[in-house]
This record gives sequence, C-alpha cells and structure tokens, in this order.
Amino acid sequence: MAIADAVLAARAVFPPTPIETPDGTHSLITVMVAIAGAESDWDPRTAGDPGLRGASCTGMARGRLVLDATSWGLWQIHNCHADFLRARTGTEDPCRWADWLYDPLHNALAAQHILGSDPQHGLANWSTWGGRWTSWLVGHGPYRKHLAEAAAAVGS
Repeated sequence: MAIADAVLAARAVFPPTPIETPDGTHSLITVMVAIAGAESDWDPRTAGDPGLRGASCTGMARGRLVLDATSWGLWQIHNCHADFLRARTGTEDPCRWADWLYDPLHNALAAQHILGSDPQHGLANWSTWGGRWTSWLVGHGPYRKHLAEAAAAVGS
C-alpha cells in the first residue's frame, strides 16, 4: 500500500472542495484518496480492467499478471480517455500511457481531467463511487470502506 503517494498526489492536484457523501461532508482530496484505495489498494502501479475494448497493455495488479489491462494507476484511468493520454504522452502506445499513469501525480492529473468542472457529479466516473455502471447508489460504492483511513491520512 502506498496511501502516502495517493495523498501527496491528491493534495497537489485536487482542490479541497466539500463533497457530500452518505457519511457526511468530506474534502474532494479525502474522497479521491478513498476512491484510489478502492480502485487500486493505493498501489500506483496497478493495472486493471483486462479485456475491455480499446487499447491495452499487460501489467501487474495485487501481485498477479493482468493480460490486456485497459486501466492503470491509483485511480485506474481507463483507455477511453485516449485523447487525453495521447496529448499528454505524445504517443498512441498504451504501454507508454500506462508508464505515464503509474506516476501518482500524472494519474491524479488524469483523474482531475475526468472529474471535470463539477467534482460532485464527476465522481460518478468511478464505479467505486457508485452510480453510473454499477448496482450501488450514487456515493454508496466501495470507496466508503477506505474513507476513514483516507481521512486520517489526509488529516481531515
């Protein structure tokens, strides 16, 4: 676990915007660190979502090989953001995207791009938040299991 990496990257990129959760109001920084816990166990080199459509690259997750991964890093940035990844890396190579996204700061920058201008709404882009693509109600996803640890690490 590298929760410290997630906290440093989150503090550098996300504003402390208040976010309403079923567990009360938390800063966006805390919520994003909790989402990173649910998405990657705070391992910045996690690869996931094998076999989904689009560009892929083989990587590791939780000590096992993931063939044809399509999401990478702390916040599991998916290949559907290829335009952003191409612009940031200057390449079409998904393995180079993965290498770029394994840097916690780069992953946080990509996550900020995905959040958009309305973070409360943009959180639905992560299945671990809940809502879109999931059976969990908005804000009721598995990130909640990591919220207390994230809040302690962030200091909020």
